[in-house]
Amino acid sequence: METQASEIKMEVRTSGERQQEDRASLLETTTSFRVSELRELEEYFFALEADRRNLQDLLQEQKEDHEMALKAQKREMIQERMEWERQMREREEALQSAFMSVAIRREKMMKDLMAKMSTTSLKYMDKTSGTGHIITSHVVPQGALNLGGTARKQPRKWWFLSCCSSCAASENANTSSATADKKMADLQLIAKLEERVRKAETKKQQKALKKAEEQAKKAEKKVMKAEKKRAKKEEKKTRNKDEEVKENSPKQLLSSAAKE
Repeated sequence: METQASEIKMEVRTSGERQQEDRASLLETTTSFRVSELRELEEYFFALEADRRNLQDLLQEQKEDHEMALKAQKREMIQERMEWERQMREREEALQSAFMSVAIRREKMMKDLMAKMSTTSLKYMDKTSGTGHIITSHVVPQGALNLGGTARKQPRKWWFLSCCSSCAASENANTSSATADKKMADLQLIAKLEERVRKAETKKQQKALKKAEEQAKKAEKKVMKAEKKRAKKEEKKTRNKDEEVKENSPKQLLSSAAKE
């Protein structure tokens, strides 16, 4: 009996030692597994941090490039506007000089016409102020009674000469005034045409400038939209990675705790 009891005690003791050894080996394996798991998590976090830094650096570079592109575009727009203003000033000066020359020519032409009319009328009056022409025909002219004569006598000389001179002067004046009116109408037409051309050119340039500004604004909006879209995409990517890490880390800790 004693031998059996001693054998039972030895078996219990050996089983207890085996259990302790199993527990020790299990603890060693779990600790080694946890250490390796923590190392893997640490390496994963380091990799995520490196990716985040790289993405941040890339975003900063893209932002700087975008700012430089915007500055260059603004400089080009300013240069184009300055060039357009210079061209407009030059054209305005040219149109002003053309208008001044037209006005000077018009004034000179009017002075020449007035001088010509005055000299012509004076010359004609000088010619007709002498002897003049006398009608020697026996035929009584029509309207002789109205010219200061009678039915049997010719009209008086001074009356006839004054009538002839006034008629000729009036005809010359009418011709000169008609020519002056025609030239004045031509000059007015030229001025209207020049004004119409100037307005059309100004309107065309304003339209081109407005179109260029609209295209620049559209390009700027397009670049800003693409930049925002890219930034949102990168932010979403990093957020998904962070959420994945946060979701995986508690699961791994729970699994390690359950194994323990």
